[in-house]
Amino acid sequence: MKRIGVVGFGRRIDHVIKNVTKLSDGDVTVVAFYDPSSKAVERVQADYPDIRQCGSVD
Repeated sequence: MKRIGVVGFGRRIDHVIKNVTKLSDGDVTVVAFYDPSSKAVERVQADYPDIRQCGSVD
């Protein structure tokens, strides 16, 4: 299984993640994300409650 993190969770990456996870038959999982936009953070937390939010990219 491949575990990935996402930096910048805009609408485009949202579609990419949905397609990658769908096409990988569960072999790819997004486990963490970072986005400085509070609106993006709220959207990701609502749509993907299992993805952990990181406070920075450090």
